[in-house]
Amino acid sequence: MARPRWPGRVRLLRHRQPGEGRRRLHRLLRAVLRQVAGDHHRRHQHRRCRPVEATSENASKAIAAAKVKGTGKDLALDLDYTTKAEGAYPLVLVTYEVVCDTGNKADTLGTVKSFLTYTASAEGQKVLTDAGYAPIPEAINAKVRETVAGLS
Repeated sequence: MARPRWPGRVRLLRHRQPGEGRRRLHRLLRAVLRQVAGDHHRRHQHRRCRPVEATSENASKAIAAAKVKGTGKDLALDLDYTTKAEGAYPLVLVTYEVVCDTGNKADTLGTVKSFLTYTASAEGQKVLTDAGYAPIPEAINAKVRETVAGLS
């Protein structure tokens, strides 16, 4: 029986970290997605698909292709899970930090701004990327830094 072909299917591969022992119980699974290049006839779709690995960089490319759907200082994103952006890994989940833009308590405002300023900084983004998180794309991060600076 021939294996069925489904456009946009997900294939799971076992990923082993360098130096990982054979007896280690914890294994990471990563989905390698096939990204369709351009719009074309469905019958030939499999010929123009290319694998996109789940990396921080590729996830960040998918986030960069998102549109900000919030208004004002609301930076909620409308993610495009069918993005055709080169190398984008579209299976992402964005984590939001929700804070009030005004009326924050004076005794905690400094700590909140410090935390958000650090996580949006180049150093903070490097630490998060090293921990396996996708960095915030620069265009979105510039809006984050501007919004954090205006908190009161």
